[in-house]
Amino acid sequence: MEFKIGLLGFGTVGSGVYKIVTSRKQHIKQKTGFYPEIKKILVKHPDKPRNVNGIDEILTTDANEILCDSEISAIIEVMGGIDPAYDYVKKALISKKHVITANKELIAKYGDELRKMAEENGVFLKFEASVAGAIPVIHQIERLKITDEINFVGGIINGTTNYILTQIIEKGMKYDEALAAAQKRGYAEKQSGLRYKRIRCSV
Repeated sequence: MEFKIGLLGFGTVGSGVYKIVTSRKQHIKQKTGFYPEIKKILVKHPDKPRNVNGIDEILTTDANEILCDSEISAIIEVMGGIDPAYDYVKKALISKKHVITANKELIAKYGDELRKMAEENGVFLKFEASVAGAIPVIHQIERLKITDEINFVGGIINGTTNYILTQIIEKGMKYDEALAAAQKRGYAEKQSGLRYKRIRCSV
């Protein structure tokens, strides 16, 4: 069974997601019964040179082509930041699309609201990739909740944050300098300040 996906963002993380999904289609189908197909990718600059071949026809600058497409069952959001990612994820959940996000800030600020919205619409909101460098911490916590009572989880379980804090503490870097170093190494997404087009479809 084919399972169509919309990818929001195509930076360091997004391109990595694309390569993993497309290179492991058969393996995923064997394990789940679903054949994943990334139908559309939202980008800011469709003409930008990329180290990925054969994607020109599926690139778009219009989020509506993904969020309003009834064939797309799941959204993978790897844009980072709140605006416009928050609006896009809400729209996807209301449209009854499953959402997977690696957006740390989004989950930190609006995680409870978005999880409730996902439950109300009968879809999944998965955010394992937003913590601990994709180590399945959230999955284990969800399983433990069945038999154990968890009152508190503390600590910094985020690779990007760990790198930045290490540079500040051990090398005396300023925050902006440490962030720039993390972005240069591909640990953090680059933010250009440009905006995507707004949503205009109805459900």
